[in-house]
Amino acid sequence: DNWCFMDEGKCPLPPDQCEQVNWDDETIRYEWLNGTEGNISDPSTLGHPDREQLTNTGFEFGGSYFSYSARISEDDFMLPNSRTLDGWATWRIPLRLQAALDTFVTRDGLSSSDRISRVRVWFETSGYRDSEDTLEIAYWNFVEFPENTLYIRDYEYAEGRIFDLGFEGELGPDDTVTQLLVYQENDTRADESYPASMYVDPGNPDGYGDENLTGLRVVSLDPSEYAYYNDYTNDRHYVVFGSALYLHWAVGVFMTVARAGSDVVDTIGNISGDTLVLKMLQHRNAEADFVTWDLMWRNCYRMPRGLGLDDLDIDVFYGPPGSEGIDTSAYAQDFGGETVDYITILGLDQYNVQGEQVPDGLVDDRAEVFRPDWGLLIFPHREPFASDTTFEDSEGHRTPVLSEQIPALYGDVMNDRAAASQYYIRLKINSP
Repeated sequence: DNWCFMDEGKCPLPPDQCEQVNWDDETIRYEWLNGTEGNISDPSTLGHPDREQLTNTGFEFGGSYFSYSARISEDDFMLPNSRTLDGWATWRIPLRLQAALDTFVTRDGLSSSDRISRVRVWFETSGYRDSEDTLEIAYWNFVEFPENTLYIRDYEYAEGRIFDLGFEGELGPDDTVTQLLVYQENDTRADESYPASMYVDPGNPDGYGDENLTGLRVVSLDPSEYAYYNDYTNDRHYVVFGSALYLHWAVGVFMTVARAGSDVVDTIGNISGDTLVLKMLQHRNAEADFVTWDLMWRNCYRMPRGLGLDDLDIDVFYGPPGSEGIDTSAYAQDFGGETVDYITILGLDQYNVQGEQVPDGLVDDRAEVFRPDWGLLIFPHREPFASDTTFEDSEGHRTPVLSEQIPALYGDVMNDRAAASQYYIRLKINSP
């Protein structure tokens, strides 16, 4: 009862004082969010809602609190592949990882999160909305991990972030993608959508059978939501999305390609007709045997965006679900009477800090492996935990093959991926 927030609800102050409240001041912005449980005139609290005794045990009157603010989006803290067809999803928000959150405020000597006994949660939109939205919460679950530590299972790779723009042979190593427009299926924005068809190969619309999609409604993604790259060194052309794409909406592109060694500029797709013709990057119901399945990179894992490797300790461990943090020695594989770290076997550690191609036990601070601006850790192989790829250093030493490879991690059934999991990434954020 009697809640008040952002000048809505019932202000507990006299009218002339309510009009003077500065809602931009975060020290008072949430002062009356809880309401007063119908007893605003309670003289024992002088009418201050947050200080009222709402339970028999009462509240501490010291005013101490921690305040965290976290963005909730497809890419911020949402567990990979957790979104269902009917819209449910799971978010894991690391309350103790200060660097991963927007704000951290303490008052009156409250210095330990172990003393927190009550939690208040509220949600805000990122801007003005002229219509109401409904948010349903199925359950809350507080999971205890060591402070400043996160565990990411091998199957929790960041889907929907990076896609190749062509298959082997479609784009040459010296070709250049000169224009890229991205369209995403969306039939809820009728005024902004276009009729479209997506084909595995727009130049061969009769090929690839049921994998092609017609009769779609698509919207154009703003170019600020993605960036595309021509990587001539590694012979790949790809697009990176700032946030993960929704896996159950088809995604297609229109692009122009300047062919190497000639004046030829190919157009892939057609956006000049009444119905857009697009090259498919992602099917709405992707299956592992689809041709387009391999366009998505499944070797990326989310890291706190903006943190460098000086702020992080990253290791890969062997162990089934539930073993996280228990066996701290399982970060290496036996090889010829010695041990080799999994980060070295999997190609994350190929160079030392001097830039020499000799592993040094640390994840390489190289753009092809670690991108703090994207918030991604990228393994060299597209299916790292099912790969037999080895790496040779400048002294001629070659890494062993990963002893247990798990192809089931890269299938199209999420339950099978989770059940097959045997590795995890431990991410420790160093305290300032």
